[in-house]
Amino acid sequence: MKTDALIEALAKEIEPARPARTRCRFTLAALAGGLLAACVVAALFGIRGDLGQAMPAVIAKTLYCLAAVAAAAPLAFVLSQPNTRMRGWLAPAALLVAASLGVAAWIVAQTPADARFDVWLAGGFPECLRRIPILATPVAVALLFIVRTLSPTRLTLAGAAVGGLSGAIAAVAYSWFCPVDSVAYVATWYLSAMLICAGLGALFGRWLLRW
Repeated sequence: MKTDALIEALAKEIEPARPARTRCRFTLAALAGGLLAACVVAALFGIRGDLGQAMPAVIAKTLYCLAAVAAAAPLAFVLSQPNTRMRGWLAPAALLVAASLGVAAWIVAQTPADARFDVWLAGGFPECLRRIPILATPVAVALLFIVRTLSPTRLTLAGAAVGGLSGAIAAVAYSWFCPVDSVAYVATWYLSAMLICAGLGALFGRWLLRW
C-alpha cells in the first residue's frame, strides 16, 4: 500500500474529539470515587454522633472541601489531556492554598498563647493526615482509570493534579466524620492532607499514567 493511501485509510478511522463526553466520563469517575470514599467513611468511621448540633460546622467544612474540589478539578481535567498548558488553571488552586494558610495563621495569632496548639492541633496528631489519603485511594483509582484513556503527556503534573483532586473529594466525605471543627485545624491539616495526596499522585503518576 502506498504511503498516501495508508494515511488516507488511517484518517478515515479517526473520530472527532468530543470534549463533552470526555468531561462527562471524568465527572462520573470523580463522583463514583467520592461515593466509594463516603461508603468507606460510613463503614470504618461512621457519622459523628453530634451531627445535629454540629451541622453548621460540618456544612462549613464541607463547603471548604467543595471549594478545593472546584479549584482542583479544572486543573486535573486539563492536565489529563495531551499537550495542554496549565496557565490560568493553576491560579484557583494556588489562591486556595494561600487563603487557607493565611486564615489559619491569622486565627492562631489571635488566639491566646496557651491555647494556640489546641486550636491548631486539636490536642493531638491530626488524624486527617492519614485518613484523607486512605479515603482518597478509591477516588484516585476511579480517576486514573479514566485519565489513562485520555493520553496525558505531562504525567507527573497530571498525577499530582489527580491526587490533589482525589484528596479534596475524600475530604468532603471525611468532613462528615471528623469531630474537629476548628477553622485553623481544617485550613491547615485538611489542606496538608490534600497536598500529601498531590505529592503521592506526582510520585506514582509517571508510572501509572504511562501509555
